[in-house]
Amino acid sequence: MTSREQRELPTVSYTLVQDLCFKGDSRFDRGHAEKANTRARREFVALERSLRAHPDARVRVQFTPADSPDSEIRELSIRELAQIHVDGAKSVGLPDEAACYRAGRARLERALDAAG
Repeated sequence: MTSREQRELPTVSYTLVQDLCFKGDSRFDRGHAEKANTRARREFVALERSLRAHPDARVRVQFTPADSPDSEIRELSIRELAQIHVDGAKSVGLPDEAACYRAGRARLERALDAAG
């Protein structure tokens, strides 16, 4: 895996599907949603591509747990990273985001299945 591929992956938070589906209900939220949606679409494609090419490659992931202000750095396989994003999409978001959550989760699950 190249350093470019690593940078393209969703490795800073485990909210890929949430960012892909977020719509926002205020002007500020809609502005944030547009940026988050664009980034998430790019990261989603990168994750699918990496799952096909090298699902067992290791990547560095940094995230901040909800119960701590300190960030953690972990090393995960691409497959493990994708599974974490599937697990993070178990909720359905706001009512108008539910279909997007289901579609995003299903798309990631298919990519994981195809990776073996």
